[in-house]
Amino acid sequence: MLFIVGMPDVFYPAIGRVIVSHAFADGKLNDAINFHSGMDGAAGIAVLAPVTSTADRAKMLKYLARVKSKTASEYCKYHVLAHLITDLSELRNKVAHNIPYAWSSREIMYVKKTNLTMPQITKEEIERFTLQRLANIALELHKVGVWLGIALPGVFPDGFSPAGKSFEEIRAILLENAGTHPEWLNDDAFPWQAKFKARMKEESKVAAKAAATAPNTEA
Repeated sequence: MLFIVGMPDVFYPAIGRVIVSHAFADGKLNDAINFHSGMDGAAGIAVLAPVTSTADRAKMLKYLARVKSKTASEYCKYHVLAHLITDLSELRNKVAHNIPYAWSSREIMYVKKTNLTMPQITKEEIERFTLQRLANIALELHKVGVWLGIALPGVFPDGFSPAGKSFEEIRAILLENAGTHPEWLNDDAFPWQAKFKARMKEESKVAAKAAATAPNTEA
């Protein structure tokens, strides 16, 4: 196996955990798109195969959630998850595909380029990744995948019994109860509370503006 000469071996498994956690979250993102668009697994693979960017698929989920979510709270959770996986995927791509600029026993460093104007001015900064930061990125990606997963079908209603029901009937009940996982329904359990509350506040503004501009039908 070819390694970057000189970079401490301890960073390789840490980067590997980021890559594996991203694959898990990315798969759950595809599942969410398939479900909310009404596609089965085979159709989803065919449709999403050309969309290789996680950021583009996160936008698809965000747009689908706008029209498919049952409540404003549910939409806001999907909105937060879509932005999280986009930002985390950018970090994953950096450590997975870029060659470090420098390293020490404590951190690896990459050049971060930011376009201030297109294409005249580019700002270059050093972005640092410690073992702890890599572990945190992997954990956040795993959490995003878990929360995308619990919003999907898989929870039976209380008192459910499969006795005498066909596979199609059982599947229909699961689909009907998508998004009813106790953790998904509990807004206080959502791990990214600050982002969630900020999005809920924005949605309240949108709703208030829509109400203010709606035509008066009482006259």
